[in-house]
Amino acid sequence: MPADLLNVFTLCATALTLWTLGLAFHTGTIRGFIEKTYSNPEDAVLGKGNSPGEDGPKTQRWSRAHRNALENLLPFAILGYLLATQLGQSVFWAWAFVVFTAFRMLHSIAYVNSKQPFRTLSFFGGWVVCVAMGVKLIMMSV
Repeated sequence: MPADLLNVFTLCATALTLWTLGLAFHTGTIRGFIEKTYSNPEDAVLGKGNSPGEDGPKTQRWSRAHRNALENLLPFAILGYLLATQLGQSVFWAWAFVVFTAFRMLHSIAYVNSKQPFRTLSFFGGWVVCVAMGVKLIMMSV
């Protein structure tokens, strides 16, 4: 039985969105409860932390992982939705959505833990999936 692409896409996009929200929450947790360094004066007063200034190194790393997740979620969401609505059913592309999701989650884990070459490999794997989706959509449109 072929996989319903829209259902698989919905599951993967939702998982990645929740993952990204989790990264944002944990960034705030690191900032407010561990490093207690705030970039906004009102946050420093409320959190009884250090004077306003740059985020600490852990906060910066988590923030970069969060930003990277956001930057990669958008192309996946657009290309994946277009592909899912155009194809309807495809086991290959359903697996591609799942593989992209796994690569992005692995990338975040590798990023916050400073693990190379896993960070680069997982980024490249997700990138290849997105480029393949774009190429497939262009080929379908020509």
